[in-house]
Amino acid sequence: MPESTTSTPGPLPVIHRRRRITSRGLAFGCALLVVLGLCAISYEVVAHSRYKVVGDVDPTSGYRLDYTVSSRYRKSDPGVFAPFVCCFFKRTPLPPAVQWVFTGIFRKSALPAYTGIYADVPFDFRDSNSRVKIGEEGYPFLDDLHLPGSNVREAHLLVANCHTTLVTDRQGTPVAPRMDRNLLIKPNNQQVVFVFQGWEDINDTDVLNEMIKIRESIRITKVK
Repeated sequence: MPESTTSTPGPLPVIHRRRRITSRGLAFGCALLVVLGLCAISYEVVAHSRYKVVGDVDPTSGYRLDYTVSSRYRKSDPGVFAPFVCCFFKRTPLPPAVQWVFTGIFRKSALPAYTGIYADVPFDFRDSNSRVKIGEEGYPFLDDLHLPGSNVREAHLLVANCHTTLVTDRQGTPVAPRMDRNLLIKPNNQQVVFVFQGWEDINDTDVLNEMIKIRESIRITKVK
């Protein structure tokens, strides 16, 4: 009789399940990072866009200020200060995903969630109750901050050939300090000074940079 032969089973196929899962996870993570990175880049592009603001005509001088504001600041309700200010611009918070990209991937600190700027506020410096005064050289200053030994910083500039002062002052409390930024613009031969006032975290310069860009964009028009 012929001998019966028994076939020896071959080795079982190796299933690379762990490697497959790892590859899928890596691909998903890379795709997620790409999407978040594109979101951050898109936000940066939008953040550098600006829109034009046409100010109110000051009834005393007949002057009006036109300027541009970053799209990161939206025009908001000034609340109880509505009778005294032309515009209030509120700093829009970063979307949570963009904040995570800045801090987790780019290792950059996320911009503050809230800062604001009161814009185009007219002061009559001849009013005895006004905190805005004019110095000997014709540059405006804030009388309540213009004290010997204070930490106030003043920079004298010309905006549209008008005397202008950029004032930086530390305010708040030791627990919650803040930086106040003031841009004072005096049209020539007029008794009014237009003031832009903003505030921000002690370690931030976003409002300061925005003040500088506003200053560079200002156009002063005699309307009446």
